[in-house]
Amino acid sequence: MHVVFPAALDAVAHELDACPSRAWLAAASSHLDANAFPMRGCESAVVQALSERLRASDAEVEGPLEGFPVFAWETPDAVELGFSTLSPMVRRHLAASDEPGTLARSEGGWRRALALFRYGDQLRELRLSPRLRIPFRDYAGARDAMLDVLADLRSPLLARLAETACLAATVLAERALPGELPLLTSRNFLAFRGHLEARCAAAEPDAMAAALRRVEPLFHGEHGLGAASPDAVAEALAGDWRADMSAFVVPVEKEIAPALEGLVGLWLFTTPMARDRTLQRGWAELFESIAVGLRYCAAIGAAQGTPIDAEQAAAGFALGEHAVAWSEGGLPAFVLPAASHDRGPRMADLDMTLESIC
Repeated sequence: MHVVFPAALDAVAHELDACPSRAWLAAASSHLDANAFPMRGCESAVVQALSERLRASDAEVEGPLEGFPVFAWETPDAVELGFSTLSPMVRRHLAASDEPGTLARSEGGWRRALALFRYGDQLRELRLSPRLRIPFRDYAGARDAMLDVLADLRSPLLARLAETACLAATVLAERALPGELPLLTSRNFLAFRGHLEARCAAAEPDAMAAALRRVEPLFHGEHGLGAASPDAVAEALAGDWRADMSAFVVPVEKEIAPALEGLVGLWLFTTPMARDRTLQRGWAELFESIAVGLRYCAAIGAAQGTPIDAEQAAAGFALGEHAVAWSEGGLPAFVLPAASHDRGPRMADLDMTLESIC
């Protein structure tokens, strides 16, 4: 069996039995919808158990929850693995990795036995939008290109995120993998930076605080919020996010970059299969998760009064992912600016740091 998964999680297998997320699985089993897509259904059940604070027993767990937080699905090319960031152990490995976008491949299966989900149409095509489909090979080509961009550490992180967003927007606009990959121009970068800033500003503190409350048992301690208490983070979400980001996130941008790179690599690899979305919705959720995650990171720093560390950053971006995943609200997709003959600023003159969105 040819298995592919993010290289950042190559060594996580032996830690999963002791992961705090597994303590909630017996309680989650009563909430599991047997008809739901496996990863989405399991995460939904776990979130419900966390919300109700139903502490687990030692009961046997069977079915899709048995493999949590890892899921496997078959594609035309291989078996792919997705990992839920509700797991503190998964977040820890993502935060510690220096291999953003790199994939690991195993020919004999994985280190743990997993239930394998097979699509009825064998995933020959993938839903681009509710009405349109593209061949899986086109999707896979776009995904490989995005992961290659993310893995090129010679460029600033914000520039790499912008380049992946531009490629996503091009695929959605052309309804196929373009013959030539779009180059990142200054106008496109400024459009993405403006989009990201607008989505940071649009995040609703009350909804974010409610999302944190639902899952906070899996975000306590050194592999989560660290020194920041959930109550203080919830309160800080309503503060001046620009000032908090400038004070507690911007100064450690380099140190926390691996956490964001690791999570984005995982999201790019598993979107849209992990939660059975259209590609259009999946990519919109991905970039929204970054924006909402930045707001969580700023609030975590403000709650403790010092800059965040890499694991707190991983927790913040994972919280952003789950707040967006369960919101079900409408999301604006990033759209490339209209073509223009006007000369844009030089790339070398652009501020590509997180401070530029504050």
